Amino acid sequence: MRNKRTSKGITLIALVITIIVLLILAGVSIAMLTGKNGILVQADTAREETKTSSVEEEIELIIQEAYIEEYVNETDRMEYLKNELLKRGAKKVGEIESYQKEYWKYKDVIIIINPNKYSINPTANTLINNEGNSSEKDF
Repeated sequence: MRNKRTSKGITLIALVITIIVLLILAGVSIAMLTGKNGILVQADTAREETKTSSVEEEIELIIQEAYIEEYVNETDRMEYLKNELLKRGAKKVGEIESYQKEYWKYKDVIIIINPNKYSINPTANTLINNEGNSSEKDF
């Protein structure tokens, strides 16, 4: 009588192929997480944009309040803006008198204030003299 062997496990080839597929999937997943356009980089970018937009919206509200104060109580808009920034914990970090620019740091964002204009620089690590990607808006 012949002895028939029945296979009760996986072959070595099937095991190696499974491991290779898992390694490929792991490599793709890690690349998607940490690449130049990975999920982590996109999350950091989104966080910075949200923070900048939040500060910009707050400044817009303060400016609207300043217009109301100027109309009702005849206060200076620029002084009102500076006082409100101080009340909210902002710090004046620099000034260029010849250009009448003031630099304020608020929630890790640099706010550049000119007479009747302001701009917001999302990266507080940028040199104060370099305005970076900020765009001026009327005040």
